[in-house]
Amino acid sequence: MFTAENQIKDKYEVIGVISYNNPGKYQVLTLTSAIEPLKKKAREIGANAIIIDKSEPVKSGIISTGIYVEARAIRLISIVK
Repeated sequence: MFTAENQIKDKYEVIGVISYNNPGKYQVLTLTSAIEPLKKKAREIGANAIIIDKSEPVKSGIISTGIYVEARAIRLISIVK
């Protein structure tokens, strides 16, 4: 997982754009809550890494805060053989 393109030292190709949206009903979610679901979506389309482009809290109640995240699913070229 990367949070900016300049963190990637190898060549890569963008496979697709993925997102995760969870209103966090009766809980407080953070970016960490979205990582595993995003990784799963990325693997499903053939990617082996993600770049987080946008992350926003979603206020869904008095004490509930969810998370919305947009990311690029990428394939690192150096890992693929």
